[in-house]
Amino acid sequence: MGIIDIYGKASGAKVNIEKTEIMFVGDINVNGCEIPFKSATDFIKVLGVNIGVKEKEAKDITWTGILNKVKLTLNFWKNRKLKLQGKVIVANALVLSKFVYVLGVLDMPEWVLNELNNVVSNFIWDGKGVRISQKTLIADYVDGGLKLVDLGVKRKAIRIKTVKKYLYDSEDYGWKHFFRVYLEESGGCEDNGLLMGLKRAMFEKVPDFYKEVLNAWAELLPNVYYECGHIDLIMNQPIFLNEKIKNKEKVLYNKVFMSAGLRQIKDYTYEVIPGFLPGEAIFDIINEWDEEVGRGTVNNMYDKIKNSIPRAWVDLINSEVEREDLFVFPNLFIGSSKKKVHLSSIPVKRLYRIMVGKVCRRPAAEKFWKVVFPELDEKRYGEILM
Repeated sequence: MGIIDIYGKASGAKVNIEKTEIMFVGDINVNGCEIPFKSATDFIKVLGVNIGVKEKEAKDITWTGILNKVKLTLNFWKNRKLKLQGKVIVANALVLSKFVYVLGVLDMPEWVLNELNNVVSNFIWDGKGVRISQKTLIADYVDGGLKLVDLGVKRKAIRIKTVKKYLYDSEDYGWKHFFRVYLEESGGCEDNGLLMGLKRAMFEKVPDFYKEVLNAWAELLPNVYYECGHIDLIMNQPIFLNEKIKNKEKVLYNKVFMSAGLRQIKDYTYEVIPGFLPGEAIFDIINEWDEEVGRGTVNNMYDKIKNSIPRAWVDLINSEVEREDLFVFPNLFIGSSKKKVHLSSIPVKRLYRIMVGKVCRRPAAEKFWKVVFPELDEKRYGEILM
């Protein structure tokens, strides 16, 4: 308390003893200490978010509190006789603001998302049943929608921002070390695991918050563009679940090869001289891991891998280009080679529009509208909904 008193005198701030709570973390002996604060044992509320030993209970209480506030707010606005567009504006402005802050620090369980969608749907349609699909309402005006914010998609955009901060924010935040470990556990390729569209089963053991991060990133990855002009960039490329390495337009995946440590291009090449390892060497590596895998199966998979690697990369691998054995990560862009924007400069709002574009759909009545309103530009279909 002496330190707190000194802080108060120096800063002019004063701790309100009656409102302040304290929670001890770890094996701490406080016998003989005079502590005037209330003591919490399970969880404590910090800046509107409950945290503590009972993580799931604390999280559920936080989300339940927010859901209740949303229900109260929308119940108040139900009496306002709003039109459809007005209801969408209210839902976007008042619901989103209550959720985005907490989304920055907590994962959102599916039951919360489902409950929220039901609450918003009942508000928009007065509890009388849905007349326009949510996948249409969330679309842009030019696509016949009303820009209703989809919080599930917004959650994905915010999670992708986490990857942006991990890659491009110069601050060495503590959470980055944990994320690096989770990436390695999931893909086995260090940071290059971010070039893989990881399957859910691969990151099943990581905390729920980072499950959401990796899942959202995997969905965005087909929209990510990068070039590999340097031999070390090529050598670090993951073989599996990589949009750059495809066989008949499908990414490769082989659990046995990955488990045996054959995850990146460099695992299939000589360390000193150019070129790929012979099939016999690959079979020996696999055989050490799983003796039941046949030679023919291994050779077929190896041939498929080599044939799927871009020809320009193969030429560099087989050339006398000197390797520097550097850990390098490619510059990531959103778009294509002709029209691209660096990932670091893409705001959450733009990420949200990209992700919404993957799930929204045009109005089911569009064919009817073309007959009834033959002169109306398709880009103005949203006006019909208003």
